[in-house]
Amino acid sequence: MTHKLKCFYCGKYYKTEDKARECENNHDVVMIPMLREDLNRLVNFIATGDRELLTERLSRTLFRYMRAVKD
Repeated sequence: MTHKLKCFYCGKYYKTEDKARECENNHDVVMIPMLREDLNRLVNFIATGDRELLTERLSRTLFRYMRAVKD
């Protein structure tokens, strides 16, 4: 049997759906709702380092969720 199911987060392949889902559930994932425009700005900032891409709205969103997930 070939490994056809993979974890969405790390890409590791599994023989069963249960094992793939178990792997996904063991990742420390944080979902941050953000506008497509803000996601594009964040990706472009990561690629270019241009701080002008980091709008106040984008920064607020990121810091709000960073505080919410601190240990």
